[in-house]
Amino acid sequence: MKLTTKTLVTTTSVAAALLMGVSAASAGGFAVREQGALGQGSSFAGAGASNALSAMFMNSAAVTTLSGTNADSTINWISPEGNLTAGPGSTRLNNAGAPPGQSWSNSTDIAKDALVPAGYVSHQFKSDPRLFIGLGINSGFGLKTEPDKRWAGSEVGGATSLFTINYNPVLGYKISDQLSVAAGPMIEYAKGTFKFATGLPTGPNTYFTGTDVAVGATAGLMYTPTAATRIGLGWRSQITHTLGGAFGTSAGFPLPGVPDPLAAKVDLRLPDIVNLSLQQAVAPNLRVLATVEWTNWSRFKELNVVAQNNGGTVLGARAPGQS
Repeated sequence: MKLTTKTLVTTTSVAAALLMGVSAASAGGFAVREQGALGQGSSFAGAGASNALSAMFMNSAAVTTLSGTNADSTINWISPEGNLTAGPGSTRLNNAGAPPGQSWSNSTDIAKDALVPAGYVSHQFKSDPRLFIGLGINSGFGLKTEPDKRWAGSEVGGATSLFTINYNPVLGYKISDQLSVAAGPMIEYAKGTFKFATGLPTGPNTYFTGTDVAVGATAGLMYTPTAATRIGLGWRSQITHTLGGAFGTSAGFPLPGVPDPLAAKVDLRLPDIVNLSLQQAVAPNLRVLATVEWTNWSRFKELNVVAQNNGGTVLGARAPGQS
């Protein structure tokens, strides 16, 4: 897995504001796809039409595919690779301020390993066998990067982490033996931490850290026109987090009368996702799997830290007309 992250720093008369900008082409680097072992075994082809409970992540109607009471869980170890190389004009390419006999590094591996669990349960009501209830607990988005402390670009971008956990209770109903539908809310907790070095690559951290809980929704349908064909259509809504927290430096603001840390917030716009999947049996031991998925990464523009002091914005104010 290759992860590309772009970081931009702007400066005001009070302090430096950190902007994390990720292009639409590379933004998928913090989407977590590893939601179930069966889906991973097929490279997620046809996953939204699977009868595995983990398919609930792509399609809520998967809650209706198994009778009785069921559970499905998985633990994934993600070991990404993400290398950065500093270009001319983007970092302190000379060795000013480096310890005697040492120099700053112009390249670094920023990616960090992570353990990502996911779990799903479902229950079919005996009083009405067409009615199902389920719960999915997972993380759809996450990221952890940290460059070497002697990387020359540490003044532009340092350690970054985004953690989410999503609770998705769903209610499913079999309209007929061929068609099932399901829907439910998403309740998501998010925590973000963004840092860069101040003064020198090994200088004090300027940081933002904040948390939020936001809600969204999922819906899906499962259509089985024949015993050999299953079609799934699933939707996960957009979620907008306003991470509320603190902006400051590990050494404290050098300006009198300015508290450290400052109250701050960041808007994090996570995309909506639509998944259309097909599973088609063509022989007793042969099945065709296919998936088309759309993820609205255009919602994600940048992470803009907005810090306030006594009710007035001192960092991160947008230009007029900027959304």
